[in-house]
Amino acid sequence: MSTRTVIAPALLVTHLPEPALGMSASVLLDHGVAFAHRNLYSDPLPADLQAVSAIVSLGGQMSVTEISGHPFLVQERELMRTALTRGTPILGICLGAQLLARAAGGCVTRMPRRYIGWPDLALTDAAADDVLFAGCPTNVPVIKWHADRIDAPATAAVLATTDTPGCAVFRVGPCAWGSQMHLEADPAMLFDRWLPDPVEVEAMRGSAVDPEAFVAECCRRLPAQMAATRPVLERFAQYVARRQTAAAAAAEDAPDGTPSAMRGSVATSR
Repeated sequence: MSTRTVIAPALLVTHLPEPALGMSASVLLDHGVAFAHRNLYSDPLPADLQAVSAIVSLGGQMSVTEISGHPFLVQERELMRTALTRGTPILGICLGAQLLARAAGGCVTRMPRRYIGWPDLALTDAAADDVLFAGCPTNVPVIKWHADRIDAPATAAVLATTDTPGCAVFRVGPCAWGSQMHLEADPAMLFDRWLPDPVEVEAMRGSAVDPEAFVAECCRRLPAQMAATRPVLERFAQYVARRQTAAAAAAEDAPDGTPSAMRGSVATSR
């Protein structure tokens, strides 16, 4: 009797009490990539990558410079280290990018104060043939909202910069990307979750950002960013989907009983 091979889902990790997934979840599902959502405040991470086809790690309010006080982040960093060794795709955004940088040997340091703003993103020559960022428009204002600075690992390719502290976008190896800007930002994430949050409003004031003016700037700039970054997210989802399909075909061809890292239970968002 034959058994059906189950494709392992991507692991979507969030680090906020009220998770905001932005475009990340819908883009994955639009391209046939099921995902298992795990949140720092309620869910354990998987013990290993046997049933994970990719990692998408989003932002949070804690600092990677204080990772020893957050066992969840320590485990996530170790999962990323294993993923880098195995060639499992990673997309890290903001805190996720900082974890990826640390996992790959880069440096993350605390800044004197939080940066919140819309700097212009300038692509580097290394982006021209990148799987995700080739063809992405340059000099588009993008939202950055962070208190830690990333200095990319020495072995990483820097794909984009801004005139603000730290590396904006980098790639480690062939299939692990870190973005300090919020690629996934959409209206629900910004206008329903972040901008009204009293903690974030206070953070804006502490960073000499006028909350009302910043809301108006977000209204002006978000549509152009979404037009530029949704294709980046789509290319990541397509990349993961192709790998899932290839792994499933290889598992179907394998003799019964052959272990496969891509066999496991399907999970979706909740």
